[in-house]
Amino acid sequence: PARSREYNGGTGAIRQAGPIALSSAPRRNDTGSPQQEAAGNESGMMNGTIRADIKAGAKVLIVLKQDQRSGKLTEGIVKDILTKSPTHPHGIKVRLESGEVGRVKKMK
Repeated sequence: PARSREYNGGTGAIRQAGPIALSSAPRRNDTGSPQQEAAGNESGMMNGTIRADIKAGAKVLIVLKQDQRSGKLTEGIVKDILTKSPTHPHGIKVRLESGEVGRVKKMK
């Protein structure tokens, strides 16, 4: 098995380090596959991950690229749908009539 060598503080000793066991904890913000997410959407509110649900002229809430860390939502009306695939786990990318581009998080 592959082993790495680690420097051990200021003693000058080098020790062999074995493989590190990683826990199988779920990843942060992991909601499962897009199919599970879409199938589990029984609340009546569309979450913006299915392209067929989004039409030009629809009022939506998007997250802009620069707002992804904060999660700040921007409201607007869809001008163009930019994502070509039928689904996207982080939301379908759209251009609003204002020219702003982002991923749909909620539909109004």
